[in-house]
Amino acid sequence: MWKLETRNLKLGNDELYMRKKTKIFLLILAICTLVVLAAFGWWRWQVGLERAFDLKDALNRQVPVGTNSDAVRNFLDDERFKHSDLTEDKKIFAKKIVPGSWWIERSILLEFYFDEDGKLASSTVREGLTGL
Repeated sequence: MWKLETRNLKLGNDELYMRKKTKIFLLILAICTLVVLAAFGWWRWQVGLERAFDLKDALNRQVPVGTNSDAVRNFLDDERFKHSDLTEDKKIFAKKIVPGSWWIERSILLEFYFDEDGKLASSTVREGLTGL
């Protein structure tokens, strides 16, 4: 009444063992590949990338409070930041996308605030993360 499938019975025990062993090997290989990719992504994320706090130190040294807006724009151009011009409310906004892993985009966001004389009054540095 019930017909059992017997195609695997034609294979010998050695062949079944080898198929099972091959599947286990491929599973272990896939897991190891994922671990290596994750470790590489973490390493690339942590090592050798610009960090917001490092940039804050460079800002304090190269563009101190009291600097004019032209010097700030020159600094941003040298550091390859995309930036706005001086807005009506005396601000400059800047952004730089930092290479990271393929699933997360890191960016450094800068805001510069100027006084009535066009001199730098303060600045902020933030890190932005955008991902899946």
